[in-house]
Amino acid sequence: MLPCSVFIGEGPLVFSIWLLADENDDPPKYNNSPSSTSQPKLYSHKVKRSIYLETDLRKIAKEAFERGTGPRGEYYQVELAVEVVFSGPTQTEFHLLHEDEVLETVAQIDKGPQN
Repeated sequence: MLPCSVFIGEGPLVFSIWLLADENDDPPKYNNSPSSTSQPKLYSHKVKRSIYLETDLRKIAKEAFERGTGPRGEYYQVELAVEVVFSGPTQTEFHLLHEDEVLETVAQIDKGPQN
């Protein structure tokens, strides 16, 4: 959620997210059930930050944002999604999307087993 003053202001409106990975491919533990409002907690040293996605939300039309009111006052929110695309035997792309439009892409190349 974005405070109204930030949304209405000038300049970039940066959104960033770390995608987490676990060396055992176990999902991260959450402070409550996983949802759009819960935050992952790094309870284990095996969980690490893996992929970083960042975009300027000003790329999205203002009409796409919904205005709401909560305990901290008025805010704006918009729905985003992360898409994973396997683009070859060793490359994975992570796309940050809004309504099927790609806002940002990060590619990760699997180098295979390290000796």
